Amino acid sequence: MKTIKIGIMYILVLSVLVMAGCATTGTTTSNIPPEKLFNKIKVGMSQSQMVDLIGYWSDIEVKVNPANFIPLVGIFAEHTYTITYYKGNGRVYLKNDRIEKIEYDPSEDGYK
Repeated sequence: MKTIKIGIMYILVLSVLVMAGCATTGTTTSNIPPEKLFNKIKVGMSQSQMVDLIGYWSDIEVKVNPANFIPLVGIFAEHTYTITYYKGNGRVYLKNDRIEKIEYDPSEDGYK
């Protein structure tokens, strides 16, 4: 009986930690010059809108959260996110085909 309670507590603590990690909001790095592509996009836009406004990326990387492979914990974890790389502009992070974060980096080479 005691091991069941410890197991339940373990799952609850992990669930709270995973959910707290999901509570981040989208961000944009500041000081993007007006002539750069990233001024045309905003956090929350869809991937289709982004492509219409600034075109396709130089490279793309899809990351899967390892917590997805842990039974029960993976149910509450963020599943995947995508990083698109734009040469001379920076990176755009997408989650569920929506812009989550925009990182301006003029030294970006466009490859992961």
